Amino acid sequence: MVGLCYVLLVLITVYVVWVSITIVKRTDSLILVVPIAVMYFWSIFGAWSFIPMKLSGGGIFYEDMLFTVNIDEHYFMMLLYYSLFIVVFSTFILAHAKRKSFVNIQSNESYRDVIESVAGNGIYNLIIYVLLSVFLLSSYKDIYAAMTSNMSAYSLSRFSSTVANGSLVMFCGDTFTYLAIPVLFSRKHRIRRNIVIALFAIYFIFNFLLGNRNILLCDFVILIILYSQLKGLKSVLKIKNVIIAVLLFSMIQFISFVRG
Repeated sequence: MVGLCYVLLVLITVYVVWVSITIVKRTDSLILVVPIAVMYFWSIFGAWSFIPMKLSGGGIFYEDMLFTVNIDEHYFMMLLYYSLFIVVFSTFILAHAKRKSFVNIQSNESYRDVIESVAGNGIYNLIIYVLLSVFLLSSYKDIYAAMTSNMSAYSLSRFSSTVANGSLVMFCGDTFTYLAIPVLFSRKHRIRRNIVIALFAIYFIFNFLLGNRNILLCDFVILIILYSQLKGLKSVLKIKNVIIAVLLFSMIQFISFVRG
């Protein structure tokens, strides 16, 4: 059964890579491959490490709250159903993805105009600062409480947080990133761009301590998409940019190893 699982994983991985490359070539954009990549990452990607963990007798925390998972025919069928859904969904996009038709790719100048407009707007920037301030001031309480109690900030913030309205706090942090990312690409407002870069560094440190990885991964994807729309796909694949992307992704993934 384990062998069948890995055969299925190989097949769906090869298909996702092939269909994604084909869509990118047809549209000159990364936008349409994002939902495919997200579905693969959240439903298939984890199986590569999950199966060896289970075979070695390991487990995960959520099994204590839900149910034990065994690598058997039921698990294989689950992988198969997820894979079929991804195949159907991505095939539909592939069949309709035609240059300048299914997806309306705006010109670089259209994106640039919007970026410069929001970067130069004082109220827009004030909202960014307020959102981040709410997140930092509230999250600091959990980090401080964890350090003084010799606990993991990740564990404390998830299960015994000292912060009221934790969902609202996370919403402020998430919204900060989505509003601030365009400012990173401003050419005319360098001071505000540099301020946002510094704020992102602080934001990353806080999320690193809290073990928040998902929002940083979403930010990473948005950065790549926006950069490709402004600079072109060929620019994204330059060696320098690939190295930077690998380093950023590695930093985000490293959070998983220090949560405890």
